[in-house]
Amino acid sequence: DSKSKELMKICTSQGYSSFSDEQVEVLKKQDRTKNLEWYKKVLVNMTTLDSLIKKYGSPNFIKIDVEGYEERVLRGLSSQISIVSFEYNNLFLNKAIKCIEILNSLGQYQFNYSKEEKCELMLKKWVDSNII
Repeated sequence: DSKSKELMKICTSQGYSSFSDEQVEVLKKQDRTKNLEWYKKVLVNMTTLDSLIKKYGSPNFIKIDVEGYEERVLRGLSSQISIVSFEYNNLFLNKAIKCIEILNSLGQYQFNYSKEEKCELMLKKWVDSNII
């Protein structure tokens, strides 16, 4: 569906608001985030990447930073984009792997990663997904 509405759970701390119920529930149990509160829900209009591409044209680069909703965003993309960057939380490594699988279904990608808000790549060479 190219247009829908979803509930965003708003957090007391910037950077933890999310559409993902699973992410919120896991974060509530972690030592460094257990004191945070998701105090409000806001209904947000949603669209797909395909709809945005149809309206504005195909980009060369997409950055996805949606706090646990990356897989859902990528499911709204049906063509390969030159460069895609997405954020993931180590607590949800399985979701990052799903994102890689989705990207691979669209074309050939190479991958690298950085750790915890650091702006340096960890691998000296970009790799295919079968190495990850």
